[in-house]
This record gives sequence, C-alpha cells and structure tokens, in this order.
Amino acid sequence: MQVGLYSPRSALLEQQRTAIEEFNQAACLDLTLHCFDNYRELSQGITNLPLDILFYDTEESRELESQLMRVFQTLPNCRLVLLSDSERHAVFGYAVRAAGYLTLPLDNEDFLSALILLLRERLQAKEQFLPVKVNGVWSQLNMRHITYLESSGHSLIFHMNSGQSIRAAAGFRDYQNLLDLNTDFLRCHKSYVVNLRYVKSWEMDGFTLTDGSVVNISRPYWQTARSVYACYMTQSRDDPLLERPRPFQTGGREARR
Repeated sequence: MQVGLYSPRSALLEQQRTAIEEFNQAACLDLTLHCFDNYRELSQGITNLPLDILFYDTEESRELESQLMRVFQTLPNCRLVLLSDSERHAVFGYAVRAAGYLTLPLDNEDFLSALILLLRERLQAKEQFLPVKVNGVWSQLNMRHITYLESSGHSLIFHMNSGQSIRAAAGFRDYQNLLDLNTDFLRCHKSYVVNLRYVKSWEMDGFTLTDGSVVNISRPYWQTARSVYACYMTQSRDDPLLERPRPFQTGGREARR
C-alpha cells in the first residue's frame, strides 16, 4: 500500500511520518511511505508513484484548487485527506470529493483513525486492481478483467476481456508481487502471464482462451504450467459466468494420460 504525505511545514510532515512509521511497525503492515515538502516535488513524484492514499496539507495557497485538480487528474483513484487550520477548507474538501478532512493542530489519534479507515476500505475490497500508467495518468485495471499479459520490448500489454489492449511502459518485475498474490495468474512463458479464469482448453504448447486467443507455453515453463493448471481446475470457482474448462482438454480431445 502506497501512502503519500505532503506538507511544506516540516514539523507537521515529521509528525505524520513518525506516527505512520510507528503504527506500521506495531501493526506489522507493509506500507510504503512517500514524503513531499513542496508542491513541485509532489507533482513530479506522483507521475511515477501510484499512491493509494495522500494526506495533503492545504496551507494557504492561491493555487490550491488548480493544484488539487492536477493531483486528481494524475491519481484519479487515490483517496485524498485534506489537513488544514482553516475550516473553510472543509467545504472545499467536499467540493473536490476528498475522502476526509482533519483540522490542525493535528491530533495523532484522529490522524491514525483516518488512515486505518482508508486502509480497511482498500484491504476489504473484493476485487484486486493493478496500477497502470497510461499517457502519464495512473489508472487501476481490474485484475478479474485481464485475460493475459504480454511482454513486448520495454512494454507490457494488458489484454482485457472487453477486447481492449492497453500498453504501458513496464515489465513483469513491476507487478510480480501483485501477480504472485493472485492465484488466477500463471507465468507460462518469458513473454506471457495468463489468467486461468479465461482458459478454455490447453495443448502442449499453449492455452486457448474463451475468446479464441492462444497464449503460448514455452518448454521451461511447461511442467509448472501443467501442475498449476491441474491444481487450479480441481478447486471450486466463485464465478458462475465463466465456462470452466475440463482438465487437460486439448482441442476437443481428451489428452492421453
């Protein structure tokens, strides 16, 4: 979980940083914290950071509205909490759809309560999302809707069940941890990761998906792919809308054992 802190007030920034680090250690969470002490640094940082939560100090700024709009445009799925010593910003926070508002001086208990509420909201989400940067804007791809991922040069192509293909400047290493946590995804080739939910049949050299696409299986991955696919098919699935393939079905014929 990526958490950002923005404040030009060094004391406030340090207070937040210390509170989150102590909480993170005590709760044994895996939070990654990013601190910004000026807007230019924040603006540059978020172009490369898919923040989940951002605490934003609204210290008097003539360009507050335009600055926040730029943040929202770059991080449309980020949950924003405003910090201010001016009550008029509470109404402003509502106008920009902020997830929360905290008054200053900051109370650590209120601060951590706001953080915990947003963390719980993220962690309890039934669906998982991959942060993907396309044309300079971070968006969230629903992993359930990805049929397979393809590595091409210095890019990853996300093939969606809608037929859309989304290209992003990234590699498998950028998503390895998230893919490993989702048992629907299987690396079957140096250039392919397939979503097993969409496998209709398989042959020795590839998976055939429900839309007719074929995802290759390379020799180094064959044994692992065979074992993982067999285990996957013996588990009960929770999506009745997808047709479950029969284990080791190959082009309409039962594979020889």
